[in-house]
Amino acid sequence: MELVDATTNNNTLEGFLRDTVVGKSIKEILDMSTYVRLYFGNKYGIGPRYKDDDQALTDFINYLGNFINRGISQARAERDAVFKEPFTTDNNYEEYQQVDKLRKLATRKFFTGVRDTDDEGEKERIRAEYEREKQELSNKVGQTEFYQAWQKREKEITQWVDNFHRTPISWEDVAPDDSKHYRNLVRAWDNLQRVIKGGGYEDPYQDSSEDPELADLDAIDV
Repeated sequence: MELVDATTNNNTLEGFLRDTVVGKSIKEILDMSTYVRLYFGNKYGIGPRYKDDDQALTDFINYLGNFINRGISQARAERDAVFKEPFTTDNNYEEYQQVDKLRKLATRKFFTGVRDTDDEGEKERIRAEYEREKQELSNKVGQTEFYQAWQKREKEITQWVDNFHRTPISWEDVAPDDSKHYRNLVRAWDNLQRVIKGGGYEDPYQDSSEDPELADLDAIDV
């Protein structure tokens, strides 16, 4: 595994980043990281923690993903802006809310109706009526100005994320800075190198405000 080998073949974090990360795309690094996590997941199964060297490596891989993927916050901000001014006012959010409210009321009516009867035939009738109404309201939601603008923005964000993840990483993208992502990466690297040299493992998350999770931008459906 290239990432694993590179952590032992470089004496410094900067050397690791230059030799292993620069020139690859974010997607390539994230895919390599996923392979490492799957390998250790299969090796250990579900448990509290791996043995020190494997845990330290996994910690580092997690923070490496956070660091190189930190620019994804721009896409998150764009997505959050959909439900804020001026996007809502510009795209008739009130119309969308009204139809979406009817859809939610239909769902509540369905569950109440099914709950309040023991007659299986009546339950089937309620279910059929609900499916018809749900489809009708979903179609109306999809026709609202806001929803169509939302989906257009979502496609733009998805394309941006794809381009972002496939662009080769430059040294400027990973050069040392004062971000929390880089500080976390340094702490995880130092911990990994200490364990490799026979020292004790220290939890790099204990003083961190960031969870070791990678960005996940799911598609939005009706």
